[in-house]
Amino acid sequence: MNRFDWQAYEDGSMDAATRQAADQLLAGSESARAELQSLRALRESLRTAALAEPVPVEKLQSALKSVCQKQTAVRRRFYWSGAGLAAAALIVAFLVDQSKPRIADVAGPALATNTSVTQPKEVRSWLVKETGMPVPEIRLAGLQTASISGASHGRDWVAWNVDYHGAKYKIYGRQCRDWFTKAREVNDYLKPMFVDGRHVGWYCAAGMAYVVMGGTEEGRYEIARKACLETPSAMMSDHNDSRQSL
Repeated sequence: MNRFDWQAYEDGSMDAATRQAADQLLAGSESARAELQSLRALRESLRTAALAEPVPVEKLQSALKSVCQKQTAVRRRFYWSGAGLAAAALIVAFLVDQSKPRIADVAGPALATNTSVTQPKEVRSWLVKETGMPVPEIRLAGLQTASISGASHGRDWVAWNVDYHGAKYKIYGRQCRDWFTKAREVNDYLKPMFVDGRHVGWYCAAGMAYVVMGGTEEGRYEIARKACLETPSAMMSDHNDSRQSL
């Protein structure tokens, strides 16, 4: 089967000839239609997750103020009527985009439940009590300067807030066997890892999967490699089943 960039198909950036070929494939292939539908569902879930994240108002106001102060009184009116609104839209999009998971569907309800608990055992107890999910105790042992700064959960996901070398990260977890359908598999560590842009994930026992997002690429790898050692290993059959669903 020919492979198409369904993201380009959806956003209209696919050229006419390729789009025609993609339409023909969709007309005759149930699996292609399912793949496109899966992408659409993921896009909607990411939109919901992004809207659930608080917008950092102070940073936004500061950025907008900087844009305006560089213009004269006359040009300010121009920027707010046209280019200014465009700049504001770009800033909002940039800030919201920092919280959008591309591997992880962590949407759930619009409002998440948060805790300021930071001790690994207490975080685990809180998440288990709140969700009933088979959550491990993630300590990031041996990762210098890394610390848990809180946790949260939604309808079907849990998350740890992590501070590491001055950057903010999140470790999301949920019960899912086919979370990384668009990710690249990397077998350079004790567990197969899955990489997609700014995210690193892995599968674990009891049908759980985890993904690290935020911060830097190096930081995500370091956190993922430590965290995966503290999450029970997936049975080989579970991993094979998940790969067959890709």
